[in-house]
Amino acid sequence: MAVNRIRQAKGALAALLRRSYVRRDRVALVSFRENRAEVLLQPSRSPALAKSLLDALPVGGATPLAAGLARAHEIAARARASGSERIALLVFTDGRAYVALAGAAANVGDARARLREEIELVGDCLRRLGVESVVVDTRARHAGDEEGRRLARALGGDYTRLPFAATRGTGG
Repeated sequence: MAVNRIRQAKGALAALLRRSYVRRDRVALVSFRENRAEVLLQPSRSPALAKSLLDALPVGGATPLAAGLARAHEIAARARASGSERIALLVFTDGRAYVALAGAAANVGDARARLREEIELVGDCLRRLGVESVVVDTRARHAGDEEGRRLARALGGDYTRLPFAATRGTGG
């Protein structure tokens, strides 16, 4: 993402963290970049901690989108098992997935098919768990939106673009 888009995404996330504090929501933070997904913050009511992690969050590199969604599913499943009634997933991404869970494919066509299949599978698991999802597309408007919309469909969720992310799809 371009520097300005990164700033907008982090600004939108900061606004959402402020809202989560007012509503007493628990927030988790998952980063997915390069070749892995990492849980940076387990569900917490500390927006200050989430904000400091967000501020230090590096961006760029290849995108292991399915791995990030799988980590989100793990957190959501634990939250559901502990009695959480409403679980929301906000995915800030340019929608482009480059790293498959199953490893490298023989060719580009196979790799794209595998990535889409993995995202559909994890999306199905999140939908069955009752997770409400919003995909926030961080790509510039002129770059198109098919990947982000495809991801939102796979998650059974809403789709929005920056810079309006902090005001849409997060009510409740």
